[in-house]
Amino acid sequence: MVLFGLTEAHRVCVVEIGTNQRGEVARLAGVAQPDIAVLTLVAIEHSEGIGDIDAIEAEEGALLSALGAAGTAIGNADDRGSSACSGSPAAHKLSYGFAERADYRIVSRKPLDLRQSIVEIARPDATRVSLTTRLLGVPGALAVAAALAVADRVAGAPVSAEVIGAALDLLGGGEAQRLIPSSCRMAAWSSTTATTRTRPAC
Repeated sequence: MVLFGLTEAHRVCVVEIGTNQRGEVARLAGVAQPDIAVLTLVAIEHSEGIGDIDAIEAEEGALLSALGAAGTAIGNADDRGSSACSGSPAAHKLSYGFAERADYRIVSRKPLDLRQSIVEIARPDATRVSLTTRLLGVPGALAVAAALAVADRVAGAPVSAEVIGAALDLLGGGEAQRLIPSSCRMAAWSSTTATTRTRPAC
């Protein structure tokens, strides 16, 4: 339904592609036609309609397989998501997470209070960025790292901590209507399996 709400004013759309049965991700990815796909987690939560962890990995990996050669596949380096990237036809493959091998590596996360934390992430060029976020715990840190990878890829260069921080401030405030850079628009956000479709590139 998100795709029907897009207009020429939208430059970027982030939509969730979830599943509870075999073949669903491939069908939905065919509709979305992603340029960038993020596989956030391969876990046993979808076993009833799909099967064991290997079947879940194959089902969710269909999102990355739907990318064209010019696409970008992004996977979680802390679970099977990054190995699913290897089967993608996308020329650009990135990972994020706490693992040493992650392209966007979470170096540290520190709670500030009950409502926010600071996450430090090392980018592929070895520069580090510290971001304050209302996305808490390990899942929050992983979401921030994935968002940073997507933002850098959409922008075509590392996005400043100030711009990323401003976008993160919108999350949790109920007004997540912008995506980095400011000339881009965001239609939706996902915390499960996400795909990004760019209109022209920002």
